[in-house]
Amino acid sequence: MIGVTISDGRRSGSINIINVYISKATSAGDWEFLHHIESMGSCIISGDFNARSPVWGELDALIEGSGAAPVFTLQDLQAAIKRMTDTSSGPDLLTSKEFKALSNRELHVLLGEINTSIKTGAIPTHWTDSFLVPIPKPGKDHRTLAGHRVITVQNAGGKLVEGLVSRSLAATLEPQLPGSMGAYRRGRATWLNVGQVAHLITEAFEAKQHVLTVSLDLQDAYNMVSVPLLARNLLDSGVNPYLVRWILAAFQSRRCALKCGRWLSEWTNVMMALPQGSPLSPVCFNAYTLPIATMTLPPSMQLFTFADDLLLVATGKSLDLLQIRMQETLDSLDTICRRASMTVNPAKASACVFSLSKRALPPCQLRYAGRPIPSEDSVTHLGITLDKGLSFNTHVEKVVSSCTRSLGVLKMAKRKGVNQARLLQLYRSLVQSRLLYGAEVITATASALEKLDRVQTAALRIVTGCTRDTARATLRYMANLQSVPQQVETLRVKAVARALESHEHPLHEVARGLVTRPPLRRLRRAGWLRRASDTLRELRGRHQFRSRPQFEPTPDGVAELWTIISQHSLGRSCREWPPGVANVEFESLLEELMAEGDALLATDGSVIREPLPRSGWGCFIRSAELTQSVSGATRLVLSSMRAETEAVTVGLSALNQLLPDCQHIVVATDSQSLLRKLEGGVSPPECVAIRAIQSRLARQPAEEAVMAARHHLDIGSGQRIPSELGP
Repeated sequence: MIGVTISDGRRSGSINIINVYISKATSAGDWEFLHHIESMGSCIISGDFNARSPVWGELDALIEGSGAAPVFTLQDLQAAIKRMTDTSSGPDLLTSKEFKALSNRELHVLLGEINTSIKTGAIPTHWTDSFLVPIPKPGKDHRTLAGHRVITVQNAGGKLVEGLVSRSLAATLEPQLPGSMGAYRRGRATWLNVGQVAHLITEAFEAKQHVLTVSLDLQDAYNMVSVPLLARNLLDSGVNPYLVRWILAAFQSRRCALKCGRWLSEWTNVMMALPQGSPLSPVCFNAYTLPIATMTLPPSMQLFTFADDLLLVATGKSLDLLQIRMQETLDSLDTICRRASMTVNPAKASACVFSLSKRALPPCQLRYAGRPIPSEDSVTHLGITLDKGLSFNTHVEKVVSSCTRSLGVLKMAKRKGVNQARLLQLYRSLVQSRLLYGAEVITATASALEKLDRVQTAALRIVTGCTRDTARATLRYMANLQSVPQQVETLRVKAVARALESHEHPLHEVARGLVTRPPLRRLRRAGWLRRASDTLRELRGRHQFRSRPQFEPTPDGVAELWTIISQHSLGRSCREWPPGVANVEFESLLEELMAEGDALLATDGSVIREPLPRSGWGCFIRSAELTQSVSGATRLVLSSMRAETEAVTVGLSALNQLLPDCQHIVVATDSQSLLRKLEGGVSPPECVAIRAIQSRLARQPAEEAVMAARHHLDIGSGQRIPSELGP
């Protein structure tokens, strides 16, 4: 068998290829499908090669005047290898283990080959060789092409290089991508777009407004991409011409073979648009659809994109006016899609009106490209179903039905004698992942969440083998799990905490506003952001919300002030020393480090989970003028490093007030993690700000601050580092 493609002549003078792959043969029907494909014979594979040729000429002209080619460093290569995961091997039969075992000399050889390829634009053929392994879709007709899902298994070496280029490309494009574009971006969860939509709907309900949504799907998205247009979009976005040329070469042609079990077809060269399975394809697709994501929209309307899924959201008091604006937007979107050679699948388009009005609302009369868009009572976007009242009852019913079917797999595994640890892993992958997907957004009633909790209880009974009269709390204790409502609340609060921490988060400003702004109208079910903000407000007590990352790159002027000293002689073995010996050793170390006028800041953090979760931090301050301790606590469970960071922060803040003229500070900490952060070039922003303030008060720059690492130190009678949980 040579290879199979289907031609689609959508533009004159060029033929775009829709790749057709074959399923792994698991039944007689699959083999019939294979024979049907083989009977079609070989096809001549072509593409928009003629349209790509002018772009090559433009790139060559740009490269001549663009200077040196970008160069990847050994650190870049080592980081890329570290990110490699254990996946199926491609035609080269190499896995991540082989690359992680490379010697330093071999890494330099590989790095030289990669940089040479970037400079010349020539890609070794074996980098892009791939197996095409189609898998039958459950419940589909395996004799048709639509009944299969294709997995592309590329050579590990090629994926490594494409991953390097993809990461560089993503760093260039990230500042230009709007917050409403959610796919293939670091730190963006899949449900985040739905979370933004759910918040908009809740805000509209508070303002007594309607919400009109239209869900669209780009048909055969990767195969419809015009590579010449993609190259021009990348150049307009400021991507280095060397990288654009290399990407164009990577998409030029690939050797592929169909692999069905032990059967392997003959190798054939396939020209494609964005190849499946390539690390470059997702990032390039974001660049290609950027004109769609940034299109001009009327007031009170937003467009959310996630790969090939589009969702238009309009809010307002007049439903008729919303339909007029939505129709105008759909017409503009159709024009932009045609310009980008993209088409919308009419079978997957739907419209939905969200409203708390008790009066019956007329159906929407919307059309896309002349075809009517059906009106639905709910919309399913990225796997989460939003009903018109935002009750999530429909979504919960779908999740319960899906998870109940998965319980059969657990029962079968139990009968086969699978041990409890493996069964619990199976539960987490098959059941819990579905129960908690998008849980941050779900604001269902207590009775609806109880249905999800019953599914978890049934699964835990299968895993543990306990009888039906076993209490739920006992089952959860055995599996070290919380109830589903508790897990939902925890995930929701964590999501808002992350939004408050990162200024780049699309919900950062919204979350900050909800912390202080009361709702416009009390609803029976508050929105997910409002609920999480209320929970955080109860937990934080007198503490403030963090509105920036815990660690940021240390400014060059400040990094020179820190000197890291690790004293390994005071390890864990000092616990067994006689009383006072550790203190004498520590004091002798301080005599070497400290001079007259220096201050000592010894810190410690503590985290407990039983009987009540709490975290505390404390510090001991000693100088020639004073001796003082400062401590604090919260009802949150922090990490040990986070508690230690708080201790350092409050200690520096106290020193800033007590000893404003102090120029040298010795900070003693037993947190190796904190020291590694400082050595890596990042530091808590509060510490940097405090030191900067202190320097201004002294009217001269601080010279140095020495971090001496200590392990479980006792500073003598009456001077113990406070590790209690504060007041």
